[in-house]
Amino acid sequence: MRGWRRSSTCSGANRGEVSRPRRSCSPARSCPSRSPRRYRFNGDSLLTGSLTGRAHQFWLSLPPAGKALGLLAVLAAVGWRRSPLLARIWLGAAVLGAIGGGNFHPHYYLQLVPPLSLLAAVGVRTLWLSAPRPAIAAAAAAGAATLALTMPVAWATPTKQAETIWPADPHLVHDAVLARYVRAHTRPRQRVLAVWADADLYYLADRRPAVRYLWSRNVASIPGALQAVRRALATRRAKIVIVVQPPATLDPSGRTAALLRREYRQLAWVGGAAVYRSRNQPH
Repeated sequence: MRGWRRSSTCSGANRGEVSRPRRSCSPARSCPSRSPRRYRFNGDSLLTGSLTGRAHQFWLSLPPAGKALGLLAVLAAVGWRRSPLLARIWLGAAVLGAIGGGNFHPHYYLQLVPPLSLLAAVGVRTLWLSAPRPAIAAAAAAGAATLALTMPVAWATPTKQAETIWPADPHLVHDAVLARYVRAHTRPRQRVLAVWADADLYYLADRRPAVRYLWSRNVASIPGALQAVRRALATRRAKIVIVVQPPATLDPSGRTAALLRREYRQLAWVGGAAVYRSRNQPH
């Protein structure tokens, strides 16, 4: 990990503060979480888990998806009939891939861009050859507006792009200060553990994870993953544990919270996350 080059996209997120805990946060209780990520923890497809939760996430994803793909979708609809069959099959497969998992993160819609662009190109040609001049003018105006809105972001620095597109992303807001804290309180060969998901923290802090499951989906769906996290806590494999989401989110039995309370002690609040240190380590 030490050989990785750090991305400038996250390096600009330097807001946050470090403070000693003013009150005890029992890991058995719902400690403050930097973002509600419970939608990641149920089911593996559109047909499993909470249908209401998936519908709500789909609804929340529509505004950014509409801004990014709305014009392409309209032009693709115009060119649908004259498009090659393979292009239409490609778009259908991309739609199935985007919605089949049931997790409607905006970046999952990226797989729609190539087939939509192809069909949209056919739609532009169709309009140019057959549509009245006012329709062509309207399409050109929409294209110009799209360029005017997107090009400033495209030309911006990676840090500015991230802040513009994801202004409230908790990782961009807090992970830089968390990474600095972890680097300052651990040695390069010591391991850390983020409960349950903060994969970029390991990269930014240049520290190895205590378990190989870096995403909450892994812990929720891979047999033995939750037990591996419990073993890491029981053996104090991580010098520092960062509680990003409440332990009960993935382990409602309370066993993970009990292990954390038994083997670690809370030291500080850093960027909205509770930081714990192994009890066999000095303050």
